[in-house]
Amino acid sequence: MSAVFIECPNYNRKTTSLTIALYDSYALPADPEVRAAIEATARLCESMGHEVIETKQPVKVRVYEKNYIALFARSALAARRAIEEATGKPIAESGLMNRYTVEFGNKAEGLSADDFEAANNFFLELEQKFNSWITPFDVVLSPKTYAPPPRLGFLVDDSKDYAEMSRRVFDFVSFTSPQNVFGLPAMSVPLHMSPAGLPIGSHFFAKYGLEPMLLELAYELEAAQP
Repeated sequence: MSAVFIECPNYNRKTTSLTIALYDSYALPADPEVRAAIEATARLCESMGHEVIETKQPVKVRVYEKNYIALFARSALAARRAIEEATGKPIAESGLMNRYTVEFGNKAEGLSADDFEAANNFFLELEQKFNSWITPFDVVLSPKTYAPPPRLGFLVDDSKDYAEMSRRVFDFVSFTSPQNVFGLPAMSVPLHMSPAGLPIGSHFFAKYGLEPMLLELAYELEAAQP
């Protein structure tokens, strides 16, 4: 089945050139197949009249992940306790939460209110740095994930301990985690397939409130490469 470009009567696409930043991960560098796909997306954008500039982003992996755990693990811990209270069973017996999420929540045990406040302040400061970083650009382009989609179960495997699973998960979401934390508008555009026939998303994001610009770019990309 061929792709169909749907005309939207209320859609007025801008014709001005965008300045698009291209960057690699704060964790693992992109797999060669993914890197090739994203570079092809960058060339496509340039062929449409946009300017693409390679850049570095401000996230430092170890510090980011440490504070992410301190800020968000207590939500998983609270969920586990709520389930155990509702079922009257230990979480392992109810089977309502996978091992990784349980062990992620366990990281919150022993953390103090000061630890949580420090993590919150870290992200407030990083958000300012992140917004300053993207301010010179209209849109930022990166891979969606550092590698093509893995086999089912790779990211949810109860036979693996937290150390291995957390590394798998953090590496795979490294391109999208900061945008999720900061609430920035983003989109994954399905422009490429790997040699094995697996989808490779081109991840675009922009500053707050610029969803219309992202959608305009998506329409333009679809028209250029249906």
